[in-house]
This record gives sequence, structure tokens and C-alpha cells, in this order.
Amino acid sequence: MQNTLLLIHILAASAWLGGNVVQIIAGPVMEKAGAGPHAAWVRTTVRLGTWLYTPAALVALATGIELVRSNSSFEFSATFVSLGFVTVIVGAALGMAVFGPVGRALADSIDRGDHTAVRTLKAKLRMWGTFDTLLVLVTIYAMVAKTGA
Repeated sequence: MQNTLLLIHILAASAWLGGNVVQIIAGPVMEKAGAGPHAAWVRTTVRLGTWLYTPAALVALATGIELVRSNSSFEFSATFVSLGFVTVIVGAALGMAVFGPVGRALADSIDRGDHTAVRTLKAKLRMWGTFDTLLVLVTIYAMVAKTGA
């Protein structure tokens, strides 16, 4: 059962990280495709919050809790476990406070042709998206290395 839980946990983290990487790569490509496709892409990335990121985070959280609970060699106080909790909480907060609202505002700004707002909103999403991606990468490393175990 441990291996199955660990596999599901890794797949959930991979979905989160993979989604971020796809957005980093596809965003500029879709921007070059024109305002219509670009706005549609941004709206799709906002929807990924409910379709991909939220389920992935919840699965990672649930399987992570069960992995620690069912394994006597792991403690909830371990640094890598605490970092996992922090990453899920920060990811959820960023989704609700930044990625969703700013993404919707960006798509609307693209539709209106408001280039100043587009630049400002893209910069905000890029900054927080980079932070989120780095946090996920650091967390994955900490879990692989069992930091603080």
C-alpha cells in the first residue's frame, strides 16, 4: 500500500509541476497566435485551477498525510513534511488570490486591447508563477532528500 500511495503522491506533484511548466512554455506561444487565442489560453489556465491544480494539491495532501501516518519512520514535524503542507497552503492561497483573479483580469485586458494592463498583469502572474514553481521544486527536492527526517 505504501508504494501505491507514494506513486499517487508523486503523480499529483508531477501534475502540479507539469502544469506549471506547460504554462511557462505555451504562454508565449499562444500570445504570438493573436489576441483571441491568447485570451482563450489565459482563460483555460484559470480553469486549470479547478480542473488540475486543486485536485492535484488535494491528492498530494491526502496521500502525504497517509504516508506519514502509516509509516513509523516519518514524523509530521519533519521539515520535508512541513514544507509539503506549506506548499499546498501557499499554492491554494495563490490560486484564490492571484492566479484566478489576475488571470481573469488579464484575459479581459487582452480582449479590450489594453496593452498597459496586459504587461502589468503578465508581470504579476510571471512573478508569482515563478515563485510557485520554485516552491514546488524545492518541496519535491526536500521530499526526495527527506530533509529534516
